[in-house]
Amino acid sequence: MALFVGVVEIDCGTLILIGLLTRLAITPLLVDICAALYSTKIITLAQIAVWSTPHETRPDISMLFGPVFPLLVGRSNELRVRSTSLRIWR
Repeated sequence: MALFVGVVEIDCGTLILIGLLTRLAITPLLVDICAALYSTKIITLAQIAVWSTPHETRPDISMLFGPVFPLLVGRSNELRVRSTSLRIWR
C-alpha cells in the first residue's frame, strides 16, 4: 500500500509540476488525501477527545483544499498571461 501511495504522489506531483494532465493527475491525489484523512483522523475521532481532532486536522484539510483550485482552474498559461500583460503596458 505504501508503495502505491508513493508512486501516485510522485508521479501525479510531477505531472502537476510539469503542467501535463493537471486535472487528471489531481484526482488520484484527492483520493489519496481523503483516504489518509479517513484512516488517521476520522477513525481517531471516536477514540480520542472530540476537541483535539479538529485542531490536528487543520493542516490535512488545507492539503485537501490545495489541489481543488487547480482542479477547477486547470493548467496556467504563463506565457499567455505574460504576453497580454506586456501588450497592456506598451
